[in-house]
Amino acid sequence: MKYRIVYSKQTKMIKLSYTGDKKLEQIFMEQKVVIHDSVMESIGKIWRNPAIKEVEVVNIEINEINYTIVIEKSNFLKGLLGALNTFEEHELYEKCQECLNLINQIKQV
Repeated sequence: MKYRIVYSKQTKMIKLSYTGDKKLEQIFMEQKVVIHDSVMESIGKIWRNPAIKEVEVVNIEINEINYTIVIEKSNFLKGLLGALNTFEEHELYEKCQECLNLINQIKQV
């Protein structure tokens, strides 16, 4: 697996590259923390901008086929709640707090 950060239009986007027999679902489960961290970071950087309607979070390349996870603004809270669950599962409590703070900020608007 290769792992690097590339820039999308609005924010840094994680790019994961694989060759072989990996399935998208398997990669998502193996890289859940990395992906959800990218979800939180990406949403945190752009959620206040009314012109932005979606954010590209991660690009996964499997055998030269690209999949990009994009979250629409209407699903930001849902994405953050998924990230919060992942951080709790992995006992990443600082990330939990950061995610909760972002969720609360978005809910106040």
